[in-house]
Amino acid sequence: MDLSLVVNLHREGAFVFPCLNSLKISLRQARACGIEAETIVVIDRPDEVTLHLADVALKSWEGPLKLVRLDAGDLAQARNAGIEVSGGEYIALADGDDLYSGNWLESAYRLASGSPSPEKTIVHPEAAFFFGADHRIMWSPDSADLMAIGVESLLWDNLWISTMLTSRKLLIDNPFLPRILGSFGFEDWSWYLAREADGVCHRKALRT
Repeated sequence: MDLSLVVNLHREGAFVFPCLNSLKISLRQARACGIEAETIVVIDRPDEVTLHLADVALKSWEGPLKLVRLDAGDLAQARNAGIEVSGGEYIALADGDDLYSGNWLESAYRLASGSPSPEKTIVHPEAAFFFGADHRIMWSPDSADLMAIGVESLLWDNLWISTMLTSRKLLIDNPFLPRILGSFGFEDWSWYLAREADGVCHRKALRT
């Protein structure tokens, strides 16, 4: 298996339907380019609306599908659970309120698998469009950009969203840390900080 898409659902409600539809489109394009892919949906303490919409959407899902039910109430633990049952050489992450561009999975997979050090490469989308209460565009830096703006900027700002694609080995060897009781969700930020200390290569998939 080339690629595992790990999707985390919690209490996203109506966002679930457009999210899963965008993932399906991106998976379809990746498979059309010869990439063998599976989907792993991790459902952790969902509300009734999220659970119902996910059930409806997944009835017509295309390709291999695994479902994982949890009662952890923690995104890090839920992500780790999905990663553990994955069979792909590479893993892409998605949350239940994300919208993928149609070319994301294919472009990110090609970039990661073609890298000089694929097991130490993390691919990010070039841009993230935030909707809802916060309307803005966030541009993802690659390793060269990070050197220009200063690695120390990671100490006060998370420069990447949770959507990424990397090797399964990197994620298995470096699981996400569970949230400390009463703290804010720092799963992605702390993980990116640790990987930067390990010397990973950040790349961005252009036009995604």
